[in-house]
Amino acid sequence: MKKTERLKELRALSVKELVARVRELKEELFHLRIKQASGQLEKPHLFGQYKGDIARCETILTERKIAAGKEKAAAAAGQAKPAAAKK
Repeated sequence: MKKTERLKELRALSVKELVARVRELKEELFHLRIKQASGQLEKPHLFGQYKGDIARCETILTERKIAAGKEKAAAAAGQAKPAAAKK
């Protein structure tokens, strides 16, 4: 699967699903490290793939937090203007 396809798939997930996905990927990364330490690792390229996917998920989560903060600020500013106009 290409990076762009994975990115589209990740952007379609909800926040809870993204958090769960990050947790799953970190667990898989842990298991890969154990396999590497024991000499049983067959696919070392998965390290980079999992790390990249974790970074993509974290980036999407951060983008959503920033967007939610801007929405709250805009809503608060919208409510504050009428109150200031009454004076």
